[in-house]
Amino acid sequence: MNIDWKKRVMNYYEKTFWDYFLVYFRGGNYSMNYGYWDETVTSRKDSYARLYERIADALSIKSGDRVLDAGCGFGEAACFMAKTYGCQVTGVTISPTQVRKAQEIVRQRNFGDRVSVFLADYTKTSLPDGSFDAIYAIETIVHLSDKTDFYLEAYRLLAPGGRLVVAEYIQNKEPKIPLDRQSMEAFLDGWSIPNMWTLNRHTSAIKRCGFDQVRTEDYSAATDRVARYLYRYSLFGVPVYQLLQQVGMIDDVRMKDALSCRYQWLTKQKGFWGHAFITARKP
Repeated sequence: MNIDWKKRVMNYYEKTFWDYFLVYFRGGNYSMNYGYWDETVTSRKDSYARLYERIADALSIKSGDRVLDAGCGFGEAACFMAKTYGCQVTGVTISPTQVRKAQEIVRQRNFGDRVSVFLADYTKTSLPDGSFDAIYAIETIVHLSDKTDFYLEAYRLLAPGGRLVVAEYIQNKEPKIPLDRQSMEAFLDGWSIPNMWTLNRHTSAIKRCGFDQVRTEDYSAATDRVARYLYRYSLFGVPVYQLLQQVGMIDDVRMKDALSCRYQWLTKQKGFWGHAFITARKP
């Protein structure tokens, strides 16, 4: 990851720590993603579990597997995988605050023998070649300008036959009119996203890195509910944050973060972007 961009992403997650508590975390669940809403899901907590189940199924995770969570946040997915499937999960994140909180959560849930979290850049972890049987990344590599950096590291870290799953934001089309372009730029800038790649660009990069059995699945409709929720939050959150910014209680990073909650839905509902699973195997 480019050093300057890495600092920006780290700064974003450090400064928005409490905003995630306000908007995302409910009932002791510390997931930081859109989840997966289908006919089996009745709550936010269920939507996260469903997403992790879909990922685990695609990875064919079994007891004893060595799994890497690339960009693990507060470790919620890692704990779910370890508890549900009996695997050993290593989580990495570039946010010191996330590391501390994730390690605290792991200790509280008594998963210390199955889950470990440490500070590292998922494009250069310094871990040995072939360390993992499976790797997943949930809405994290969008922070990279060149996503190939992650795919190369994932290929190095996987043992032969190991599988990769990326659940990620995907660009569907370019906005044509200036207002739509401005909305998309505001959305990306507020969440420290340098760009979005199309599905074809992702799959081409994965194949160039040596992976085979590359498959994709669009699940954009399964994330609409949270996208709308974030938009509704912004309707009252943004004016409040604007007032707080005027009195010096909210900085520009947190203000832009709140604005992104508005623009992510305005751009998503127009079809400019969505979500997709990308699955691949190391020969």
